[in-house]
Amino acid sequence: MIKLRAWDKSAKKMYYSQQEQFDDMLGFRFEHFEDEEPIYMLSTGLKDKNGKEIYEGDIVRLPNDDICEIQYKIDDDYSGFVVKSLIYGIKDYNYWEAEEVIGNIYENPELLQKMEEQK
Repeated sequence: MIKLRAWDKSAKKMYYSQQEQFDDMLGFRFEHFEDEEPIYMLSTGLKDKNGKEIYEGDIVRLPNDDICEIQYKIDDDYSGFVVKSLIYGIKDYNYWEAEEVIGNIYENPELLQKMEEQK
């Protein structure tokens, strides 16, 4: 099942979608946004050790204590989720196992500072 969430910059709130299927259409319903252009994020389909769903934009702690951001990457050679670590660079998701979701880049911007301090 496809899952989406969206960050409303004006309300500073994360919304999670409800998936709805009609005759020939698949839709995603959200609560009312204050912002005209919310930022949509796709679920990876994976969960951390606590059973929490992992989405694009999440910040996760890996077993080696590295703090990383989950990104969706599209280019000529690759399309899929990657882990962005300031220590190790970008890695294909097949090579990592998220220990724990500790926040996301919108609700917890201070965690980006922690990533920067890891360098």
